[in-house]
Amino acid sequence: MGRFCAGAWGTPRAGVLRSVWSPRVYAEGMDFETVDPLSVPEGAVLFDIREQDEWDAGHAPSARHLPASSLAAHLDELFVEDDEGRERDVYLVCRSGGRSSQVAQWLAMQGIEAINVGGGMDAWLTQGLPVVTDAGEQGRVL
Repeated sequence: MGRFCAGAWGTPRAGVLRSVWSPRVYAEGMDFETVDPLSVPEGAVLFDIREQDEWDAGHAPSARHLPASSLAAHLDELFVEDDEGRERDVYLVCRSGGRSSQVAQWLAMQGIEAINVGGGMDAWLTQGLPVVTDAGEQGRVL
């Protein structure tokens, strides 16, 4: 399976779905995986799909910024290989897990695999994981 794309679903924060954020579960009726922020492996390929103002306020230190609003134009960035040429797992995070869940669901319907980080950056911060700005300062979640 490949990984990721996005559809339009209104404004960036519209139609948020609540995600289940217990470790490694499949949402009922959904064909994508959801993991707790503490279950995201060190060195994982993590895409923050929030919009620019949210990213600027704070993000996971190792995250790559790829706003949901521009995913379709940057699909090639989602295919990341390890040193041996194997495709790596791709994790998606947003503020609360809603947008990343919607994107993961849409991708699954397209035959593209991505793993949702349940609870999003809100849960990331609540669980004591670091949030930084691009300048390396303490960040916050919008």
